[in-house]
Amino acid sequence: MPSNCYTGSCGLGCVLVVAYSVLTAFCNALSAVLAAMGMMDSNPNAANLYMALSQVALLSVLLAVDMPAVSWGALLCFAVSGALANCVARLLNFRSMRVIGVANTSAVVGSSPLISTVLAIEFLGEPMLLTVVAGAALVMVGVYLISGSEGLGRVGGGALVAPVLSATFYAASNVFRKLGLNLQPHSVLAAQSSTLSGLVLFGGYLLASGRTGDLAAPRRSLMYYVAAGLVGGVGWVAIMKAMNLGTVSVVGTIVFSYPLISLALTWLLLRGQERITARTVMGCMTVVAGVVLVTLLQ
Repeated sequence: MPSNCYTGSCGLGCVLVVAYSVLTAFCNALSAVLAAMGMMDSNPNAANLYMALSQVALLSVLLAVDMPAVSWGALLCFAVSGALANCVARLLNFRSMRVIGVANTSAVVGSSPLISTVLAIEFLGEPMLLTVVAGAALVMVGVYLISGSEGLGRVGGGALVAPVLSATFYAASNVFRKLGLNLQPHSVLAAQSSTLSGLVLFGGYLLASGRTGDLAAPRRSLMYYVAAGLVGGVGWVAIMKAMNLGTVSVVGTIVFSYPLISLALTWLLLRGQERITARTVMGCMTVVAGVVLVTLLQ
């Protein structure tokens, strides 16, 4: 049994939860930056498809090495989690970006850790700790500041439906992920089935919407997408391991600090495309404070 991070007996299990969560955040950030580099000459639909294909390929190989007896209840939970995160929430995210812009969308979707915490308390019976709730709120505020969003007050209420739903579906996917791991704690199976379900649903969306023409991409973009997908595949295994050992509220909050890492990687890899301001620095400090609350103060 993993150590209990909520009783002061935080041992190796808790350290691993933090380590896997941070690894997930790093992989998510690096994957996003690599995808952004690929989309300079391509589009989000191509990025989503080719990243998902490379993720499924990597995870399928890993699963073939250690294939467990399958719990169909767990598999269903993993499939729902992947469909919510990799298709529904992501598509709503892209739609919101087109309507209210990247900054405003990032600010609203940044509420996902707080929603995850509420859902985990309600449906998984996780303890409602003030430090976790406060930490999730700080991460949400930090993401808002890092995004540079200053125009939410001028955005109509109807335009906020898509990003709010996106944040909610991202949070709900964490709950289904944890439910599946409670039934079958196999990280690679969880990661592979989640990414596969997202890929199947997204492929169906492309066919139904007649967007298959978006899939053409130059070789340089494909290389970035494959790299982003492989990195993202590692992130999927890491988050499954973190969720298996820890709670949704803690893992979700740490993982969603990835915009902070994305900012640093963007500055390193995409110089000249990201301006560092006092607001950005304040946002970074707020995210760090939120993560400290849910990790060091348990």
